[in-house]
Amino acid sequence: MTNGIIATTLLTLSMVFISCTHDAKRPIIGLWKLVDMQEQDSKTDKWQPYKKEMQGYLLYDADSHMSLHMTVAGYEKTDLRFHDLADSVSVDELKHRSMSYNYMANYEFDPVSNIVTHHRISHSNPLEWNTSVKRSVAFNSDTLILTTLDRTNGAIKVKWLKIK
Repeated sequence: MTNGIIATTLLTLSMVFISCTHDAKRPIIGLWKLVDMQEQDSKTDKWQPYKKEMQGYLLYDADSHMSLHMTVAGYEKTDLRFHDLADSVSVDELKHRSMSYNYMANYEFDPVSNIVTHHRISHSNPLEWNTSVKRSVAFNSDTLILTTLDRTNGAIKVKWLKIK
């Protein structure tokens, strides 16, 4: 009986240790809420507020899956009513839907270089399906800061607050 208790205790402690070690290597895991978005001025290199106020969530799980959904602030506050996967939508509905940006991906996080790579498997923009993007990663307490490395569409820095 005593050996069983000791074995169970050691197994539990080992699992806790492995779990803590795993999270320490991947502090990116969790649910994050967008708190700030900036773009870099191409002429002055100064960071300034993004052209539109944004809101959203970012989720990284322990199995290397991630999901991102960003919208303009107040996106959900609309009188428009439309059905998902409708055969036809109005111009106003199309304009509203274009203010929602989302994708799902598998990710790789390198804690040495502080770079995360998103291997997108779906995207709100069909041209972005099955593409990969890299972001530099920085942590400041409970804040995750992701910055674009590919500057094709400009330099963007997004700050996320960990909520879970």
